[in-house]
Amino acid sequence: MPGFDDSSFSFGGKQERDACIPIFRYEAMLDSEASDASGKKVYKDVPFVEIIAPGNNLERVIRPVQDNDKARWPDQWKRFSEGGKGGIEDIDGTPIAEWAQATAAQVKTLKSSDIHTVEQFAELPDIYLQGMGMGMTDLRNKARVYVQNQRGEISVQKVSAENRKLKSQIKDLESTLEKLHNRLEVLEGKGK
Repeated sequence: MPGFDDSSFSFGGKQERDACIPIFRYEAMLDSEASDASGKKVYKDVPFVEIIAPGNNLERVIRPVQDNDKARWPDQWKRFSEGGKGGIEDIDGTPIAEWAQATAAQVKTLKSSDIHTVEQFAELPDIYLQGMGMGMTDLRNKARVYVQNQRGEISVQKVSAENRKLKSQIKDLESTLEKLHNRLEVLEGKGK
């Protein structure tokens, strides 16, 4: 697309992790120099990237691979350059089809919107949920909880909060015990 800056092609503004999906593949392109030298058309394989923003299946960038693509997605580029397929099957994360929370219809809906992992779905902005059908916001919230559980964030937060509560209860019990001990001493002193 002329004038389209795909270096920031993403959704929802800045994110910790690049949510766009790069699909690397080879495309045959005419090699002008080799064609001129041989007098017939000669083609060469050129690495291309297709950049997909999950949830936005209306816009895609397809172009020859640039150095910034290799830096933006080093793991995917490495797998591709070492002979991997470089496509959807190489995306990191829990495949949406293997996630027990999603029905078969929801899985098909998500895949039709280029959402292939639970992690991609968890990061999907609200605007892309519109038109996906009823219950997708709740399902996305479940995906967020799932991802947090996978990362251990919820359990650490929960244990930390519980630990603070228990420490507070121990302080209260120690204070009550000290008061009872002091009263007992007073009562024992009067009984003599």
